[in-house]
Amino acid sequence: MSAMTTHPLREYREAESLSLDAIAALVGRSKASISRIETGDQQPSPELARAIRDVTGIPLWKLRPDLWDAPETPQPERAA
Repeated sequence: MSAMTTHPLREYREAESLSLDAIAALVGRSKASISRIETGDQQPSPELARAIRDVTGIPLWKLRPDLWDAPETPQPERAA
């Protein structure tokens, strides 16, 4: 994630006026772990990405581009 792009989790958190502590508690992780995800220093594990999705409604592909779960969003064709 580039420095100019805001992570979808941060966008959600700020739109909902939630603190890092609040999101961390909702997904069962530390504030530091959520902060690292938002800054792009860490990618969430598939399990954590699913927990974040379940709490926030953010599609998996926005949290982890390698995890597609949104039928309304077509997957790009991959070169054979």
